[in-house]
Amino acid sequence: MFRFAAHDGIQAAMVVEEAISKKYTKVAIVFDATNYGVSGRDDLLDQIKQQGNKLEVVATEKFNIGDKDMTAQLLRAKSAGAQAILIWGIGPELAAVSNGMAKLDMKSPLIGGWTLSMSNYIDNAGKNSDGTLMPQTFIEDPITPKVKSFINGYHKAYNVSRIPSPVSAAQGYDAVLIFAEAVKQAQSGDTRKIKDALEDLKAPVKGVISTWKKPFSKWDPANFETHEAFRRADTVMGMVKDGRVVFANAEDRK
Repeated sequence: MFRFAAHDGIQAAMVVEEAISKKYTKVAIVFDATNYGVSGRDDLLDQIKQQGNKLEVVATEKFNIGDKDMTAQLLRAKSAGAQAILIWGIGPELAAVSNGMAKLDMKSPLIGGWTLSMSNYIDNAGKNSDGTLMPQTFIEDPITPKVKSFINGYHKAYNVSRIPSPVSAAQGYDAVLIFAEAVKQAQSGDTRKIKDALEDLKAPVKGVISTWKKPFSKWDPANFETHEAFRRADTVMGMVKDGRVVFANAEDRK
């Protein structure tokens, strides 16, 4: 297996870094009850420890898939003095958190995993999603001719003005380019030969996220990153603004 996405360790580190950089000292961790949410909670707690315990977790709150009212969890976070909400989950429940915060007049920012960039969060939260922060491997912004062509092509093919999940679209696109290059290098449809080629790609692959130079290396059970394409440097912080995800930091756009 080769992963072509920023693994949760990278994302959790960035979420904690963001909270610390904003000078917050007290945070609440809110997560869904799935394995994804629980492991995300654990990653966040681990990163807080690794980054010097500069954040005090004053509330740890769980919600279930399908929950529409987060009032109880949010009130506990608010009464505990949380200055920011670190969140891990997927789906419209994330929007229920933002909408609940608005009803309770909670000004705490929402910082969480990349799933906060998906349309099922942004569309369901509406204006309440503005200011939400999340790690991103791709921002729907035509910063290069290749990126502009990709975005315009997607809009035309699917008759949309916004890619519902830009990260998913771009990662899928670049992953196919990398796989195609491996097949070309292997000069074979033999999966073992393709695997060997993926672990030692000779030619750089020009994608929309990056120009990929040997994204993978030979599998080492002691180092899971040998089959991980993304590193911290490949990931930026995105922010929701007026229904779209934009670069949170001008320097990242440059």
